[in-house]
Amino acid sequence: KQRLADLHVRPLIENWLEQSGSPGGVAALVEGDQILVLDGFGLADTGSGRPIDPNTTLFQVAELVRPMTVTAALRLAEQGLVSLDADISGRDGLQFLELGSYGPLTLEQLFLHTSGFDHRVIASRTDAVDKIQPLATYLSRRMPTRVRPGGEVSTPSIHGYSLAGLLVELATGEAFSDSMDSLVFGPFAMSSSTVDPDNSRVADLATGYLRQGEIYNRVAVDYPQTTPASFLLTTASDMARWLQIVLSDGSLDGQPLLGSESVTRLLSSQFTHHPALPGRSLAFREGSQFSPPELYLAARGGG
Repeated sequence: KQRLADLHVRPLIENWLEQSGSPGGVAALVEGDQILVLDGFGLADTGSGRPIDPNTTLFQVAELVRPMTVTAALRLAEQGLVSLDADISGRDGLQFLELGSYGPLTLEQLFLHTSGFDHRVIASRTDAVDKIQPLATYLSRRMPTRVRPGGEVSTPSIHGYSLAGLLVELATGEAFSDSMDSLVFGPFAMSSSTVDPDNSRVADLATGYLRQGEIYNRVAVDYPQTTPASFLLTTASDMARWLQIVLSDGSLDGQPLLGSESVTRLLSSQFTHHPALPGRSLAFREGSQFSPPELYLAARGGG
C-alpha cells in the first residue's frame, strides 16, 4: 500500500499543482493507524521561498474545525458534562435563543445541521483579530431564529455549530480556544493546532494567493465570528493524527482517547432525508449519488 501511495498519490498531487498553478500544497493519506502519505509540495510563501513542511506549516482549513468541535463535545459527553440527545432549550446561558414552538433542540441536531435555524452569513466575518467577539456576545446579537422543527431537514448552519461551541464553553467554564486545547489538541498530541487566530504560531501559516496570469496576489485575510464552525489552524501531520485515532476505534499507541460509541457516532450515518439518499454522521457526510457511499469530511459540499 505504501508503494501504491508513492506511485499514484504523490504524482496525482504534483500533477494537480502543476495544472492549477498553485505554488504549493500538502497531503496526508491515512489508513487505520498507518500514515501512508505525509508530504509537502512547493512553497508556503512565494516571497520568502519558504517551503511547505507537513509537520510545521500551518493552514487555515476553515470548516474542517467542525469534526474537532464534535470531538470536544463527545469527550464532554463521555465525562457526563453534556448530552448530545437532551433538550438544551432551557439551559442557562442560552436565554437569547428564539426557538418558537418547534420542539426540543439538541446538540446532535446542531452537529447534523438539523436544528431548524434559519441561514445567516451577514456580519459573520471581520477584518481584524481584535474585532472578534466572544461567542456568547456574538450569538446573542446574531443568532438566527428557528424556522422549523429539529430533526427534519439538514441545511448547513454555521451558527448551529457555533452554538455547539458555546455549549462546550459553558460546560468547561473556559473560552472555546482553551477548551479545544484541553479536550482535543492536548490529549490528541496535535501540538500545532489552534482555533485562536491571535497566536504566535501564525508565523508558520501558509500564505493564501489568488493567481492572475503569472502573478500571485496575496489574499486578504479575514476572520470568522463563528470559530467553532469556521476557523482552524493546523498542520497535515496533526490532521493525520486525528484521523489515525478516529480510524483506530478511538485509540492510538495503546492510549484510549474516544469511546467506541463516540467513534460510531463520528463514522456512521446518523441522519438522512431518505434511505436511498446519502446521509451524514456527526462529523462526516456520505458521498453523493455520483460516488460510492463513503464518508468524507463534512466541510466538503457545504457540510
